[in-house]
Amino acid sequence: KENPLYIYILDQFRTHQATSQRLCREDKEMLHLGETYACLLHSIRKQEELSALYKGKGERSIQDSAHLVGLELP
Repeated sequence: KENPLYIYILDQFRTHQATSQRLCREDKEMLHLGETYACLLHSIRKQEELSALYKGKGERSIQDSAHLVGLELP
């Protein structure tokens, strides 16, 4: 609940609450926006997990790179 994006979304819902139809917004527009933000947060978290899982080991030495393609260095 300390996340700035969470606070922003909550603030947007409170700001755009449909009270006596004062706003010219569709009834489900804020629900759709909230679901979109939730999907974004889920996707970001999943991407971070996948990046951590398949993260490279860093730079390879020239000898290791040559060995990968079948070359031998003197």
